[in-house]
Amino acid sequence: WFASGRSGGVPEGEWPGLEILPAGAPEETRASTGLVDPARFPEFAAAAEVHAQASRVLDGLLQDVRSRRSPDLREIADLVERTATAAWEEGSRLVAPCQLQREEVHPADHAVNVFLTATTLLRDLAGDPRHLARLSLAAFLHDVGTALVPREILVKRGRLNDAERALLRTHPERGAQLLSTIRHLDTLPCEVAYGHHMRDGGLGYPAPTMPVRASPVAHLVQVADLFEAMAAARAPGEAL
Repeated sequence: WFASGRSGGVPEGEWPGLEILPAGAPEETRASTGLVDPARFPEFAAAAEVHAQASRVLDGLLQDVRSRRSPDLREIADLVERTATAAWEEGSRLVAPCQLQREEVHPADHAVNVFLTATTLLRDLAGDPRHLARLSLAAFLHDVGTALVPREILVKRGRLNDAERALLRTHPERGAQLLSTIRHLDTLPCEVAYGHHMRDGGLGYPAPTMPVRASPVAHLVQVADLFEAMAAARAPGEAL
């Protein structure tokens, strides 16, 4: 399923259920929707369904933020509970659909892929699926501030200029500010939204105005963020 220049295929027993296509394989053999086809790979059916639901819910969330509407927290809660259960049961198979990219750059694709990858990584911090759902919610909301960044910056190919980069780098603070206004929301999503680009030693961004450190959850979301940016077939000019 991943285009590869390797000859002879994958050794038996490695990556079960994945079909490795040779470089230059016919276009019709590749995914066109960004999802694994569960008819061909039934073992990824649950992952494909979660990926589709996450894309739909995140699109709705970003539209709500841009339109200044209150997000549907029940729909988001249902998604993160389902994702946590799938991550607990499916493990790394949950990430498989993330590596099939759409040809066009879609701002929500990056956040969805980071969300699913981060939820898988966060299993080791959670003692059970319920706790994982709490951590997964923070991963789902980590990039909500990008809804307040002009779309042309999010989808621009090539390097951003200084003004565009500065505007893009406001999304952690803007996301944290937005999440802090939602009643009854756990504080963890605010912390992760604010800190998922911070690094120890005062590196990364935003520059903290207080001596704060990013939480372990924010660090794992950052790992998922960097992995997705490197693995993406077609990525924007700068990682979000």
